[in-house]
Amino acid sequence: MKTAALFLLIVASAPGDTTSADEQDATQLENAMTNAASMLAQRSDADSLAAAAVLTRLTDSTLAEQLAARASAAAPQRPDLLWLQAQLCKEVPGCDRKPLDSKLHALDPENGAIFLPRLQDVGDAMDPVETDRLLAAAAASKRVDFYWNRLISRLAPAVLSTKTLPPGQSLTAVIGAASGVVIPALAGAGVPCRDWVRREERRTQCKAIARAFLQGDTVIAQVAGANMTQALWPADSPETRAAKEASRTLTYQISTNGADSARRLLDEAGVRRYLDKMARYRREQDLIVAELVDAGRSPLPPADWRAGPPPNGAPATR
Repeated sequence: MKTAALFLLIVASAPGDTTSADEQDATQLENAMTNAASMLAQRSDADSLAAAAVLTRLTDSTLAEQLAARASAAAPQRPDLLWLQAQLCKEVPGCDRKPLDSKLHALDPENGAIFLPRLQDVGDAMDPVETDRLLAAAAASKRVDFYWNRLISRLAPAVLSTKTLPPGQSLTAVIGAASGVVIPALAGAGVPCRDWVRREERRTQCKAIARAFLQGDTVIAQVAGANMTQALWPADSPETRAAKEASRTLTYQISTNGADSARRLLDEAGVRRYLDKMARYRREQDLIVAELVDAGRSPLPPADWRAGPPPNGAPATR
C-alpha cells in the first residue's frame, strides 16, 4: 500500500459504505473510469488532463504520458505535474525523463525525489563517480516530496465533475490509480542506501538522505526515513529512539483515523470537505492530524499504546 489515504479509503469502502466499489462489478467500474478519462481528455485545463492521464495509465501508458505532457504544458510552473509526467515517462519505452527532472529540479531545488529513480537503479556496473554524484545531490536535498496531497486534491474534483462515478468511488479511483505511479516503490532501509554504509562518507550522505525522507510529504516517505535512521544510527541513539516514536505515532494516527473515515466519505459534501482540507496541507500526516483533531481525538498515542498486526501494507513500528 502506498499511502495512508489509500488505507483509509479501504476502511471507508468496507460493508455498510454506500459508496463502496462493490456496488459495481469490475467491468462497470472500468467502463466508468474509461468514460471519465475520455471526458477529461477533451478538456484543456491542467487538472482534467492530469486526471485523465492517471485514469488512462493502466490501459495505455503511452497515451497517459502524452496527456500528462499536455497537463504540464498547460501549467508549466507546477512541479506536481512535472513529477507525474516524469513518473509516467518512466513507464514508456524510449521516453527520456532527464529533461523533466531538470525542469522539476529548477522549480523545486530542495526536493530530492528526482534522484530516487537513478539511486534505485545503482548497481555494481554504475560508475562510482556517478554514484557519488547522485548521493551528494540527494544528500543536499531538504525533503522527499511526491506532491501527493496537491495532486489528489486537484485531480479528484476533476473526476467528480464528470459525474461518471459516485463521489466516494471517484476519490477511490483517483487515489488507487495515482498511488501506483506518483509514489515510487520504497523499502525502508533498503532505499536508497542498502549497500553503501561501509564507507564513512557515504554513511554521512545516507544519514542526510534519511533526514530528507523524514521531512517528506507522504507517510511512506516518512516511514522509509525512520527505517533508514534505525539502520544508520546506533540502536540507543537519540535519532533511533525518535525514529521509532515517529513510526509508532504514524501507525496510531492512521489506525485511529481509519475508525472514523467511513462516515466522512458517504456523500459528495463529505468528499469535498476532505479534499478541501487535503489542499491545505503539504504532508499526509498533517491532514490526518487535522482530521483527528476535528473528530475530537488526540493525535498523540497514549504512552502505553502499541500497534497490533498492521493491515496489509500499512506502516508498522519496528
